[in-house]
Amino acid sequence: MRRLTIDVLAAADHALIAPFSLVLDDGTFEVVEILRNLPGRRLTVGVCGAGGTPGVLKVFYGTRARRDFQRARRGLQALASASVPTVEIAAQGRGDVPWLLFPRLPGVTAPASADCAQLAAMLGRLHHAGFSHGDLHLGNFLRTPGGELLAIDADTVVPRVLSRRAGYRELAVLLAQYPIPQTPELDPVAAAYLRGRALPDGALTTRTLHRLLRQARAKRVEHYLRKTLRSCSLFERREEQGQRLLLRREVASLVEVFARDPERYFGESAVFLKRGNSATVVKLNIQGVPLVAKRYNLPTVWHRLRRLLRPRARFAWRNALRLAFLGIPTALPLGLLETGSRGNPGPAYLLMEQLRGKDLATLTASGSIDGITVKEVADILGWLREAELLHGDLKSTNLLLDEGRLHLIDVDAVRRAPGGHRRDRQRLLANWSPDSEIVRRLAAAIPP
Repeated sequence: MRRLTIDVLAAADHALIAPFSLVLDDGTFEVVEILRNLPGRRLTVGVCGAGGTPGVLKVFYGTRARRDFQRARRGLQALASASVPTVEIAAQGRGDVPWLLFPRLPGVTAPASADCAQLAAMLGRLHHAGFSHGDLHLGNFLRTPGGELLAIDADTVVPRVLSRRAGYRELAVLLAQYPIPQTPELDPVAAAYLRGRALPDGALTTRTLHRLLRQARAKRVEHYLRKTLRSCSLFERREEQGQRLLLRREVASLVEVFARDPERYFGESAVFLKRGNSATVVKLNIQGVPLVAKRYNLPTVWHRLRRLLRPRARFAWRNALRLAFLGIPTALPLGLLETGSRGNPGPAYLLMEQLRGKDLATLTASGSIDGITVKEVADILGWLREAELLHGDLKSTNLLLDEGRLHLIDVDAVRRAPGGHRRDRQRLLANWSPDSEIVRRLAAAIPP
């Protein structure tokens, strides 16, 4: 097994791969899994201890190692003082590279939406005790097989007396971690938080919490979208020889094969899904994985000028990732290749997963639509409305049923537009005759 020292770890960036032995000043650990890697500061890994006992090791290194170590310990003490269940420290190191070791709890899972009221009560108790939580995401909580919730990773729990409004905003940040389709009922969540913080019933209304939730979700999405255009733990950006490549790290090998020669997949023998003037779409297979590639063409000077002002392929890349991040089903992109210079762009290519199934136009060709499909169409429009997003081209061919689930595709024109759901609803209903059964049922299911 490879043996890594802290010097190697500090230079590894995001490319760290388990298993390996991590050699520290006061201990050696057999690392079996990378749980979280913040290069230059912190590494959280699954380890195998003496006798095969599993554990979770958090290593602090870099210029702020000692400070981060102390903050983590103080945060865990703050959770305990606020009667918020957490994990016990099994061992700790106090050398130049401090670390904390925790037991690896069997059978734990991430909290579900049904657990949100319990999470809200825990947050209320934390606020009532005079602490703030600066990193409220679901990965910082665990659900045991017995249904108990535990708070972990308390590095950003700090002493801070919050006003009511500031506490409500933190609660909204917690709620925003759930995908839109899994958003819990807000009434019991608000009530649980108020009880935990010892505030009177009704001090936080559902309307106020909903408004704060939308604000928190919008900020979270914008933060995520900034990551999609740079190298980080999820994405990688490469620039060389007049090309810009963006890819998701977990599918890097597939994107690399495609990016070597994208035009080979658009020859006359290709399986074309669309041969348009401004875009060409083909089916392909790389390493046994069925995929779809979309080439954004530049047939005229006008198209080239528009590409300079509004890079359509980049918008499609970010929009598809935005929808997936929010939990709205879509064709997930794997990579984006832009060619040419910024002042003289060439074709751009978007590589996506392949969805197989029938679109809504085909499903309704008989003049009718089943109740499940009606509900799924209404759900997707409702989720777009909740996210304050406008699709912009909601044709019946842009809703595709794949493995029993309806997906929204062709998302190049998606943008934030509060109230834009009315335009999407109108555009969708215009696909059929105004007096048809399909329009009647969809109009009844989709609020204006």
